[in-house]
Amino acid sequence: MKRKPSIAGVLAASALFLALAGGGAYAADSYIITSTHQIKPSVLKKLANDVRGPRGTRGPAGPQGAAGQQGAQGQQGQQGTGGATGPQGLQGNQGLQGNQGLQGNQGLQGNPGPSGVNSPLVYTYTDSVGPDSGNCGNAWATDTYDRTFVVQPQSDGSFTVFETVTGTFLTSAAVSQPNPASCPGTSQGGGVTGNFYGSESWTVPAPAPGESADFAPNATCSGCSAQTTGTTSSNDQGNAAFEAAFFPGSTYNSVSNYDFVYTTPSSGSWIDSNTPMNNDTADGSLGGNITG
Repeated sequence: MKRKPSIAGVLAASALFLALAGGGAYAADSYIITSTHQIKPSVLKKLANDVRGPRGTRGPAGPQGAAGQQGAQGQQGQQGTGGATGPQGLQGNQGLQGNQGLQGNQGLQGNPGPSGVNSPLVYTYTDSVGPDSGNCGNAWATDTYDRTFVVQPQSDGSFTVFETVTGTFLTSAAVSQPNPASCPGTSQGGGVTGNFYGSESWTVPAPAPGESADFAPNATCSGCSAQTTGTTSSNDQGNAAFEAAFFPGSTYNSVSNYDFVYTTPSSGSWIDSNTPMNNDTADGSLGGNITG
């Protein structure tokens, strides 16, 4: 009876065929079953190497291929969150204070002003009280008044004193009227009140040619407003006191010019003046009279 080939034999024959045909050692190693009745893999591998011949050396590397096209730009990433605020820096030191500037020089002193003697000086006295004398020389009324003296230096060294007066009067009883037609005049009943005002002036002469009268602009005059008595005008007494105080080297004589106006509600009026326009006539027709 003819014996059938075994499966191992068939496979071994097939593997050999493949090896000889160029299938490679991998197939032989993978499919030939090793057993005591099979061909050993090492034998088959040797057979395959003998069929293929020795392996050639590797050829040189081919040239590098051209660079591929740049890929499309990717989408922009999301903005990162802001970092934490850093700590505040240290405060700088304060600058040094500058030195104080030098004090400027004192300005030049101005020229001295004109002497006060070269300008009118004014002196006022209030509440003077004293008798008022009429044309017959008697004290016909008592005056209460304020007076102001203005001293004006003249170019020849003399001084002119101007005085203004304003106040009230009260007639005295049993004495002559101030301006009768003849002296002695008609006696007054007294007790008539009225107002008066006026002005007068006189000159304080220079003591010698080219010299000025002595003048004390800061003097005081207690007798210029004190109450006076007597039969002469209190104005004359006050004028003499003023000149003695402010011009100690001179002597008062009398006023040069005067004008006084006396008025009453119903007992007449009188202008006592030595100016030609207001000068009294003998019968008092021009100057008037107080019939109190």
